[in-house]
Amino acid sequence: MTLKALVILNDNNAIKDLGDLLKIARAEGQKLFHTRENIQVLEVFHSHLVNGFVVVIGDERSNNRSGVTKEEK
Repeated sequence: MTLKALVILNDNNAIKDLGDLLKIARAEGQKLFHTRENIQVLEVFHSHLVNGFVVVIGDERSNNRSGVTKEEK
């Protein structure tokens, strides 16, 4: 599984609840991984320093592109 970290800023307190944050993280993850498949949100951290969130996302399919399956690892 390939993991990426996103920093999502909460300008003007536009993110009201966790559902909004998850939608943003999944949409940005689909752009990063060039897919329309569902992206897994694995961790969410709030950062007071940047007034936003650090979100760790993963793409389950990314290892299949290299021809390596989970059983072979």
